[in-house]
Amino acid sequence: MKEVLNYKKPSFWVIIFSIILVFAVGMEWLVHPKDKEADELEQITRFAREVINRDIANYEANPAVNIIDSKITRLELVKTFDKLADTPIDVYALEYRLLPKDLAKVALAGGIQVDELGWLKETSSMGKPLLVLSRKNGSVEQIGILWTVGVNEDGGLEPSIKALLKK
Repeated sequence: MKEVLNYKKPSFWVIIFSIILVFAVGMEWLVHPKDKEADELEQITRFAREVINRDIANYEANPAVNIIDSKITRLELVKTFDKLADTPIDVYALEYRLLPKDLAKVALAGGIQVDELGWLKETSSMGKPLLVLSRKNGSVEQIGILWTVGVNEDGGLEPSIKALLKK
């Protein structure tokens, strides 16, 4: 004997509610796509990490040195220039710490500083790094890195950025 499944159509209100729900979720995605500011911050942090990773590579060029941890302690917008290029140019102060496995094996030359817990600071004889970035349509592009000592010697941020843009 064959059994036949009894198929019952969903009620009218269940169908209407489902359509409204799908429409509302779709509109939310259209009105609020991925948070633009969060995406830009993620890109800026990625550029900061690249600077830190280059610094780690420089330290670890000495085979006796092993950097076991790193952290960003400050990534702050210092100034925005709207008229130096086609897109806004942002300058971010970057401060970070690197933790060597054995501080005694690190050559502390060239103005390198160490904090009270044995973390290496970003400061060198060139000062502190400044990330120079441009923004356009939610995308961030790295223009370069300036150092605070060079900025002071060049007469400030604007002349330093202009020189960086010429390169």
